[in-house]
Amino acid sequence: MKFRVIACMALLCVSSTVSAKKYVLPAPVAQELPVEVTLSQQEIAIDTPDNSAVAGQFGLIGALVGAAISNSQAKTAEERAGQIRNLLIDYRFNEDFERAIRAKIASDGISPSPQLVLRDTVWDAYSANTQAGLKQSEAAGKEPPTGTLMAITPRYALSYTLQEMYVSAFVSILQRTKKPNGKYKDKWMWSRSYRFTIPLNPSYGLKPETNIGRWQAIGGPEMQRMLKIGVEQVTDMIVYDFSAEGRAEAERKVDKKEAGEFKGNKTFGRQVRTSDEWYWLRAGKGYMMTLSGRMPLELDGPATAKPAASVGAEASATAMPSGDAATAPANPAAVSADATVEHASAGTDVDAAPANEAAATPTPADADGQ
Repeated sequence: MKFRVIACMALLCVSSTVSAKKYVLPAPVAQELPVEVTLSQQEIAIDTPDNSAVAGQFGLIGALVGAAISNSQAKTAEERAGQIRNLLIDYRFNEDFERAIRAKIASDGISPSPQLVLRDTVWDAYSANTQAGLKQSEAAGKEPPTGTLMAITPRYALSYTLQEMYVSAFVSILQRTKKPNGKYKDKWMWSRSYRFTIPLNPSYGLKPETNIGRWQAIGGPEMQRMLKIGVEQVTDMIVYDFSAEGRAEAERKVDKKEAGEFKGNKTFGRQVRTSDEWYWLRAGKGYMMTLSGRMPLELDGPATAKPAASVGAEASATAMPSGDAATAPANPAAVSADATVEHASAGTDVDAAPANEAAATPTPADADGQ
């Protein structure tokens, strides 16, 4: 009996080891990779703090308190948002991101001939990737793609205190198979978040009431130009991460003590690229690894701003790396006229659903869809 128990435990260990095998991204990911980009944001968001810890620690009362805090913060954020959104009323984030990703997605590390599909809303992405949506595409003569798929969800926002403005993107890789019963099964394989932050100088204070004046001093045109730089930087990060150089760099462990320096200030993580006005950092490991950048602004005072020099002469200019850092290809991506549904939510193998927001990193699972 003891021998059988030991044998069973050994078998379980072997099985666990096999099932936990690390996914290795192919290069390119696929020759004609289906890429779905969800461009659902019509105005800049203002993020609110996460109060889940309050709800989790104190049961029902904690949940009620957490909900009340969140509702109050959301209301406050919307009140602040109006004054900032007025500065960006003419800014077209979705158009900027679409232009940038079309120009760069066709690359040796991602796909020489990607099939790009745009979704206008999160609901469009969700409904197109449910079993009903997939079946509807199939009935219309547009067979949903199977095999390896990529999903990209970009975002732009301000922090709750208005101390930072940032552009981010959440990228996930999925494997889709069609089961004998005709249903589709999506399996999350890989994901990573990318973010480029433009922070105000904290030495002049952290109060949102003060920061509103500082952004107003910077002005709408300058904020739009900074966001364009953020879009270029984030799309550069995506292409770099899938390149041979980026893959090799990401494979090197980021030591907890690894740090750098930027303009006399210590940075934590591995500095990947730098210029006179911005830098990229690699941090975390495994599923929690991130690639982010920062372009700190130089401010003269609470309501007087001096724009960062790296914004450049043209609003659409891309801040390029120094030294031997690789550059992203500029050739436009091939877009299929018959492109259809491309992805489902990162997470479990379930009926297809939309990709997660950049704020969350999923945990892989292996449960069949219903």
